[in-house]
Amino acid sequence: MTALLTTFIYFAAILQIPFINGKFCTYKLGRKYKHTEDCTKLEHCKNKTFDATSGACRGPGNQCEPGWMGPECQYVNLAFETSKGDFAFDGLMSTSRLIRSREELTFPGVFVVSAVNIFFDSNDYQTTVRISVSKGITVYDGPLRTDSTVYLKHPVKTKRLLFSFDLKLTVKEIEVFGGKNVALWKETSQSSTYENSSHYASDKAVDGWDGNHNFYRNTCIHTQPEREKPFWGVMLGGLYRILSVYISNRGDRSERINGFTVHVKTVSGEERLIYSDKQQSNRNDIWIDSSYMPNELVNEVIIRGDYIDHEKIINLCEVYVLACIPSKNGTADCHHLFPENCHPPFDRIGDNRACTACLPGWTGDYCDIKKEQRYCNYHEGRTIDNKGNCTRQEHCLGEFRNSDGQCSSPKNHCEPGWMGRGCQYVNLAYRSSNSTASLDGSLSTSEQILKTEIEFIGSFIISALIIHGTQSNNVTIKTPNNETCYTGNIKEGSSIVFCNFIVRTKSLIISFLEKQTVLEKEVFGGRNVALWKRTSQSSNYNSDYTSDKAVDGWDSGGDLFNNSCTHTYEKHEYYGPSWKVDLGSPYSILSVRIANRNTFEQRINGFRLFGLNFTNTRQLIYSDQGNATSRRSIVWIDSSFMTSSLYHTIIIDGEYLVIYNSTYKILALCEVEVFGIYRFIPF
Repeated sequence: MTALLTTFIYFAAILQIPFINGKFCTYKLGRKYKHTEDCTKLEHCKNKTFDATSGACRGPGNQCEPGWMGPECQYVNLAFETSKGDFAFDGLMSTSRLIRSREELTFPGVFVVSAVNIFFDSNDYQTTVRISVSKGITVYDGPLRTDSTVYLKHPVKTKRLLFSFDLKLTVKEIEVFGGKNVALWKETSQSSTYENSSHYASDKAVDGWDGNHNFYRNTCIHTQPEREKPFWGVMLGGLYRILSVYISNRGDRSERINGFTVHVKTVSGEERLIYSDKQQSNRNDIWIDSSYMPNELVNEVIIRGDYIDHEKIINLCEVYVLACIPSKNGTADCHHLFPENCHPPFDRIGDNRACTACLPGWTGDYCDIKKEQRYCNYHEGRTIDNKGNCTRQEHCLGEFRNSDGQCSSPKNHCEPGWMGRGCQYVNLAYRSSNSTASLDGSLSTSEQILKTEIEFIGSFIISALIIHGTQSNNVTIKTPNNETCYTGNIKEGSSIVFCNFIVRTKSLIISFLEKQTVLEKEVFGGRNVALWKRTSQSSNYNSDYTSDKAVDGWDSGGDLFNNSCTHTYEKHEYYGPSWKVDLGSPYSILSVRIANRNTFEQRINGFRLFGLNFTNTRQLIYSDQGNATSRRSIVWIDSSFMTSSLYHTIIIDGEYLVIYNSTYKILALCEVEVFGIYRFIPF
């Protein structure tokens, strides 16, 4: 029911998962029979009168049904019925009560919270509110506008919220966003079906209705009595950061679920146990809160009955898998439950500290304090004197501003091979030789183009490019498979063009409506996320050839004797040399470029490239097939070898190096550039 939609900002791709366009339906229509393709969302209106296109509730007093909230009534309301009979939390806009100055809201468990709605009984209030969690940590302190959504300054994982108002006011409702049900109408399976009847099939647990726990309304699943290992599972159709799982149980025979376990399959393909039921009581509803949810992206949820007593039968009337938090731009962020500048996935969302690592340029417990940036060239770099000062490397042909890396004049463009804001992105279109005027990395040359093809040196993930032209024009960009990446207008000067989708391709075909004078075509290839990061290697030839020389921002033209390359000590390498870089946080790796030395180039042949993922599992990315006589100054491992795993460490292993004219295996690297982005990319 959902489709992956990717929004790109300077190629720091932020993956969103919105619902596809379609029709809102009630559970009685749902994904059944002729409505299978029509229904894309389930409506949640109190009076069941709604706009089938937008989901908006129609008619006076027709609001989201109690328990639901937010855009299109698609979010679960965590505040609903936390206090029975409390008019501020009953899910009804027709009731209200006075709040004097402080209000405490306690949830039925520990939940990730990022935003709340507060609805007044009047439009005349001008007030402020401070929202805190336990231990007095403030997550919002500011103005409160009428019927507005309040976005916390960072998501928190908490059991309660404390609201402090600067004056008394009458509140109709306080709502807390608890995520969308991303399991609705998704593909399901189960170990068996009772009497092979469609009335008890696996899809009944995601049909949008629990039948009020009434098993005999034919909206619950039922497996056959089994001796061992009954299960039910749902494929989410995408990758989500799960907030909680809510299970609506069968009303009668509710004890059958006791002893169940919940498992998830993560982005790495691993099945993980996240919850093991210990209760032996009768329960209609079971809410497995955020404290049990994994930090990894999840694409499948499985409920197993391995430890269920008696007949080993699984009955489920509905399973809600809640994910996605609202963002200020109106979209739903289904992947990142940490502050904007916090490094995933080492986020520890909690009352005391949200992040264990920040994106470059940010600091503080919640990565909300901007660091002063200083761009340096490789000669300054991360040397002893400048280690704490340099945060990024500049890539300008001439002078540059230390504060933002911008080149000092329009004619002072990024040096060839680099592009984008601060010249921080590798340009996949650049060719150092045999290049045309629009691919030479210079804005001082140009050519007339009506249609052209940019061929890459391998297969690369592409999301955006820049066209530097002298006039406005209409342009169409396609892949060799005739997929339209972009069609639309470009302006005079420099235009950044975002593809409609992520594509892995060996070329792009660009067609202009009218002949265009093009100064340069540049294609975003990611940032070098290995620069100045912590490194190590199996041995050092001497102090001039230490491991950090491979991430110092300069390949010295491959000249080993410029003291900018690594070199292991051959007599210490019985099992083969190795080198690694700790990226500081996990990244989607787009490609890896290795600058080899310009003498004894054959010594690198046969190397292997590994990555360490979430669980510190060592995964093989690339195995080099170079023979004993291959001579390569650059080895560029393209996107075809990359996977959907996020890696926090990259390792170059020399166990199987091809020995050339030597008894020993030696690893010498003049630069290793790891091009990646912070967010997940669906390869």
